[in-house]
Amino acid sequence: MSNIEPTEHDELITGVPDMTPTPPPVPTQSAEDAAASTPLEKPTEKRGRKIWPPRRATLIAAGVGVLVGLFAAGVPGLLTVSEANSATQAAESERDTIASQIKNTRDTLATTQEQRDRAVSDLADVKALVGDLEAREKAVAEREAAVKATEETIAANSFSGGLHVVGQTVAPGVYRTDGVTNCYYAWKSGTGSDADIIDNNIVSGSATVTLNAGDIFESSRCGTWTKVG
Repeated sequence: MSNIEPTEHDELITGVPDMTPTPPPVPTQSAEDAAASTPLEKPTEKRGRKIWPPRRATLIAAGVGVLVGLFAAGVPGLLTVSEANSATQAAESERDTIASQIKNTRDTLATTQEQRDRAVSDLADVKALVGDLEAREKAVAEREAAVKATEETIAANSFSGGLHVVGQTVAPGVYRTDGVTNCYYAWKSGTGSDADIIDNNIVSGSATVTLNAGDIFESSRCGTWTKVG
């Protein structure tokens, strides 16, 4: 057989599908096994480009069509682009809301901390004030006690006009009064209106008397008698 060089016409029709029928599978294999064992046709190259065999090209086109249809109609269980954008926006909105709530909570905690610190400071001031007041109250009580003791001492060592039983209403001792005018004093035999006058006197200026236990002493216009001895 002689070698025949391909013509330009032959190059143009190279991609025409081969209409030769495929031989039947080997009897020992099923149609599915035969199809699985049949290698895929490889594309031919012509002048830098690939020309896929008709059956492989048909399968690729069908697969692309299926994918386009699925994405257009929406694959069950998968989100569309619009749904994904909506979900993203909702998540971002929820994130912003949570961030705002966290900030508000932190601000509230800071305010509460400041209020607590002020309350602690105020409590310390109140305690200091209470302590100062207690100290003052104690000092006043001590002064009152001292004044009372002095008054009791004065009362025990002085008396005013009227009728007194020495040893009962006044203590025995020497008493003096000053700056008086027409001071009348007397020793009497008893406390009744009919008691006798044992001794008496009227003085102006100052006067000094000695009172013994059991004496009944009466005075008027003499001011305060103060014990001097």
